[in-house]
Amino acid sequence: MTNSRMEYASFKMGFYIIYILHILLSCYSSKVISSPNKYDLMFIIVDQSQNNKPIPSATVIISGTLPDWYAGNSISLLSSPGGYVVIQSVPEGMKNITVIWKSRYNPGEVVIYKDNIYLNKTTDIKIYTTVYDVELQFVTQSGKPVVGAEVRLGSVLLGLTNTNGEVNVTQIPSLYMQTCQPYPVKVTWLGVDISPDDVIIEATKIYMLTVKNIGPLVVQVIDAHRQNLKGAKVDISKSGKLINSVMTNEQGMVSVEVPFGTYDIKADYKGITSLASVVVNSSEGILQILANDVYFEILDIAISYIGLILILAVMVIIIFLSCLFIIFRGR
Repeated sequence: MTNSRMEYASFKMGFYIIYILHILLSCYSSKVISSPNKYDLMFIIVDQSQNNKPIPSATVIISGTLPDWYAGNSISLLSSPGGYVVIQSVPEGMKNITVIWKSRYNPGEVVIYKDNIYLNKTTDIKIYTTVYDVELQFVTQSGKPVVGAEVRLGSVLLGLTNTNGEVNVTQIPSLYMQTCQPYPVKVTWLGVDISPDDVIIEATKIYMLTVKNIGPLVVQVIDAHRQNLKGAKVDISKSGKLINSVMTNEQGMVSVEVPFGTYDIKADYKGITSLASVVVNSSEGILQILANDVYFEILDIAISYIGLILILAVMVIIIFLSCLFIIFRGR
């Protein structure tokens, strides 16, 4: 009887040992079987220009479940010249992706992409960042293009505006600084600061910016009888440099928009000139009436009042000499 009890106790103890080992083995097997799958991941970092150009040297920060060989909470990788970033043996699961980059227009790095992705297979992912190609067009209050103005975006010199008043800007992030979106724009024309308001970049497109400190300079050329002179050539100069040369219309007028400042005006009508100096200091502009000493025209030749006096004097002299000749000849 005693032996039977000992056998039963030994059997029961063996059963519990086997049961515990079974549980431990089951837990281990479950852990192995349920361990996450691992995949290779490649990012292609591009801008949102028409051709989706790659962005080199962008920092891609990946957080979430990371490869076993990396012990941190996130990993940072640098994009190649072609915009590629490759990471291998990444466990399945949700990943947080942040891309930061410093363009030539930014004083420091800014975020150009941030989103979550779920990784469940080896894949290539094209990341479209908030980086754009834009054209900045500068116009006056009347909508006319500002030609030949020097433009700076932040601290970067972009060059001179073309005949449409435009400069091109490539691969510019939407953020200027990490905590500031608008880009400061400085425009100088004929030595005067005509800068518009700061610009907010939101897409690849043309941004039309209205400049300041510009006003219309209107010149009206009249003759000695206060009649309008059509076809007079008007030269407008600033600090001795010719900045515009235009012909008067039917009303004897020309109108140009210029930066605030002092200008020298010269009106020439068929060789007869008149001069004036004028100050433009308001966006409302100024009208300058320029009296040209044209008295009348003979055979498309303009004659001034002084010219008329000289002609009459010459005619009187000719008549006088003719009379003397006749008198002396009659003797």
